[in-house]
Amino acid sequence: MNRKVSFFVIFLLIMISCGGETEQTISETTTSTILDTTSTSSSTTTTIVEINEKNEQKCPEDDNSNIDFSKTKNVQLFLNKYGFDAGEPDGIPGNQTVEAIKEFQAYAGLSVDGDAGPNTIAKMNSWTGCEEKINDYIKQTTTTTVASSESSNESTSTTSTTSTTTTTIPQSLYVQNNFGFMPSLSLKNNEIVSIFKGHSDGNLVCGTPYFGDLPTNTLNYFSNSMPTAQTVSNSPFTKSELSTKINVNSNAEIEIQVIGNGDTNFKFYFIKPFDNQFIILNPSNIVSSAGLTTATFKKNNLDNGAWFYGFAENSSGEIVKASGNREFIVGDAGGMTNADSNEIETIIITKNGKNITQGENLSSSDKLSIMYITKSIYDNRDNTQTTINSETDTITLKNDSQANVGNILLINRELMFVNSKNSNNYTVTRGYLNTEIKEHLAGSSVRVIEDSSREGLKSNFGYAVIRTEKGFKFQIPLGPELSSNEFLLSGCPNDRYLLEEITTFSWRQSGSSTVVNSSTKNTVTSLLDKEFVINTNKQYLSPNLIGKDSDTGNFLIEGPRNKVLSLNESVNFNFNKIELGNSEIKFVEINFKMLPLENSNKLSSSKSIYLPVVDGNFNFIIDLQQKSEVKVPNSNNWEVGYKYIFNYITFFDKISKTRFKNDGTVAYGHNSNPGSHDVYYLDQFSFIVNED
Repeated sequence: MNRKVSFFVIFLLIMISCGGETEQTISETTTSTILDTTSTSSSTTTTIVEINEKNEQKCPEDDNSNIDFSKTKNVQLFLNKYGFDAGEPDGIPGNQTVEAIKEFQAYAGLSVDGDAGPNTIAKMNSWTGCEEKINDYIKQTTTTTVASSESSNESTSTTSTTSTTTTTIPQSLYVQNNFGFMPSLSLKNNEIVSIFKGHSDGNLVCGTPYFGDLPTNTLNYFSNSMPTAQTVSNSPFTKSELSTKINVNSNAEIEIQVIGNGDTNFKFYFIKPFDNQFIILNPSNIVSSAGLTTATFKKNNLDNGAWFYGFAENSSGEIVKASGNREFIVGDAGGMTNADSNEIETIIITKNGKNITQGENLSSSDKLSIMYITKSIYDNRDNTQTTINSETDTITLKNDSQANVGNILLINRELMFVNSKNSNNYTVTRGYLNTEIKEHLAGSSVRVIEDSSREGLKSNFGYAVIRTEKGFKFQIPLGPELSSNEFLLSGCPNDRYLLEEITTFSWRQSGSSTVVNSSTKNTVTSLLDKEFVINTNKQYLSPNLIGKDSDTGNFLIEGPRNKVLSLNESVNFNFNKIELGNSEIKFVEINFKMLPLENSNKLSSSKSIYLPVVDGNFNFIIDLQQKSEVKVPNSNNWEVGYKYIFNYITFFDKISKTRFKNDGTVAYGHNSNPGSHDVYYLDQFSFIVNED
């Protein structure tokens, strides 16, 4: 054996003398091969180390095993670190992030689908940064055929060919949807709900449109705490007949079973301690057999406290709700009890450190700071005895028991952080958390917040709904109470804006499957007198459809007419002649009525698909990826035995939505008054999914 190794080392030295790329490749290969023989010869190992020291620098390995890649921002940071450009790490899984995931998947030899699923996350957790590329990623770029005219003078004939502009949307966009419905359980009643994922920009007051006409058991984006990027479907999720439960709960791990379907593609959703957001945990091991999936989760890297197992789903369009004992403990679970109320006490909105007044005129270039406080987080103290002027940072209260160092004082609407005290004189940070510094007269109320830690908060997520006089509504994430949240007003149309609702969620208490929550609304005037006016921007203009060219009389909207489809074929809907409004359209919903064919006994009646708008192009090619002879919740499947008749198309822009129906009417997301359009032939667009 030693002679064989010696010969191999001599061969290695000869190859190294050739230099170049061969040197690196052979050195790496030799290291791996000969290290397998180190148990038989220590001298051989020494020789190899000397060769590597001369010719190869050892790659410093990174440890990504403890990173929570269920959070999109962590995925983006990881991808950017290793050269897969995911763009700004904003926590939003946009097209650039999807492309970066695909590039990483190809590099790592994974299935390229743009979805950071269990296999991809497992690879990220085990990634050292020293891996070699396995596959190149060939990006599916948008292909455009520009109208052209060609002529030929050869022989006696002249040929002129004109083609229309056609853009092919990459098929993967229909597999990994950016818009649609996400699975969840209601934090209020533990029932199955779907979260509508539309356009959302959490940095803008007008960044997340709020819709009041969503399907049954569907919530707006922030209406169930901060959603986690996860499976997105074209239709709301339904309850599965499968079951899932915690089967084994030991000090080191838990074992979860999904009973009724053997599938290793399940995602498992949990609420971690002192939180109210469902996140995905990846099992350390998952196996399947006939009718059974078993997933094992290690506890050693999990936060201490009481965890809650909520549900599982495998992109089928169904939610498998957990039953039995759904709570498990990691380490110490003490302190996980919360107050029974997190009702809003006040909301403080400031601009440049000044409280906005009721009906104040603001500019679209202004920035607002918004913070809220609940009633249960503070204790009342004696009123002020003397006036506190706005210039001092030393205040006098009744006695030295009014507050302690590290406490937060709430005097009127100003927060003050207590830095030190000497008897009844308190040195404070004025205008804490962007609240306005003001003079406070003798007799002003004093409240003290003794515990502003994660455990002491009564709400660790809240959201506000703002409506305008013209009917627009926007949803604003506020995070935990006592957090200063900054929002820009850019993009907000001219209007009067009124605070309509604030909803707060506590962190989940141990032993509970729901979360204490509180909603305060005012649908008549403004909640807590919070309102402002913007008149420096533009009025909102919605898009419009026109049916015919006024000069030629040609139809401007194109679609299939009684087309019969087989697997791997496609249909095309061309809406490129739409008249755009003044807000960028982000995605569309195309809805079909499903008419059963003769001798067909079917249950489905309609189907929607959500499609992103790529580079401002509205020519949509829909690929028939899968088909089924039975009703299935998976929205990527097209059921056979139907005639699919175009029903409507909805354009979702950054501000609102506009729905053009096949009966010539138009419905607006911000206005209850319907409109009309002249594309009378929309109901002629139809296709049949062939059963063969």
